[in-house]
Amino acid sequence: MPYESLSYDLHQDSLVHPALKKPEIRQKSYLNKEGYETYLISIENHSSTHVDAPAHFLKGGKTISDYPAEDMVFHHPLLVESFKKCDEDLKIRDLKKIPLESLEKADILLFKTAFHRYRKNNPEIYLKHNPGISPELIAYLRENYQSLKALGIDSVSISGYQKPEIAHKTHMTAFIKKEEYGMPLLLIEDLNLKRLNSQSIIKRIILSPWRIKGIDSAPCEVLAEL
Repeated sequence: MPYESLSYDLHQDSLVHPALKKPEIRQKSYLNKEGYETYLISIENHSSTHVDAPAHFLKGGKTISDYPAEDMVFHHPLLVESFKKCDEDLKIRDLKKIPLESLEKADILLFKTAFHRYRKNNPEIYLKHNPGISPELIAYLRENYQSLKALGIDSVSISGYQKPEIAHKTHMTAFIKKEEYGMPLLLIEDLNLKRLNSQSIIKRIILSPWRIKGIDSAPCEVLAEL
């Protein structure tokens, strides 16, 4: 089966959320000196394509290394295409064209807003005017579709940069435990979905985060089996 990477490469000029510092990559050993190469890498754990676990906002929430491998494989992925303008959030109405049976069995939703169109040509817009997922949509999904384990989006964050007042609510709605909700969700941000569309048949999503014990979230490789 063919595979497609849905992650962006990490490098010194990687686009990162404006609140983060850019990655620093420095060569330590050289082939023409030591006979081998090594590098020192300094990077914030929310850089480029990454996955947020509940500990990102929730005291006592799971860290990324708390998840077993089987929780990182999604057998019923669903792509939701809803192209968005600057600062425009995904809302419940964006699900209206999705068949009910597809939503009921989905274990991960990938929201394609087509905001990747700004990533290379206008980074300022990409980083500071990104679409997000409204807290109301996350609450609706957790209440009604409890097979869901993760949400992903093709923008720098699950919450809009221009709406800091709801960023905490957006994340907490995904992470908090409530009797009427399904399991707390993983949130995958800065996905590269430009090669997927409504005609894509996605068999499986494999999520592979950096397994660093005790940290809330981590950069990750996301593979789609097509």
